[in-house]
Amino acid sequence: MNFADEIKQRVSMIEMLQYYGIETNRSNFCRCPFHQEKSASFKAYSGNRGFYCFGCGAHGSVIDFVMQYFGLNFQDA
Repeated sequence: MNFADEIKQRVSMIEMLQYYGIETNRSNFCRCPFHQEKSASFKAYSGNRGFYCFGCGAHGSVIDFVMQYFGLNFQDA
């Protein structure tokens, strides 16, 4: 197992969103941080299953989220 896989195993998407101040509802939906919207279309999946936005199509793991959220490359994220 490489370092990236270990991070994905240990850090849940929901915990990471909370760390960055993004609150989800009971169904783990929130407004997408990657595009402007009025309703929640961003789904955070429990465990290490990542996220998907039904509005803009953004998706991926916790590492992919950090890359997109902060505009970082893989190594920096």
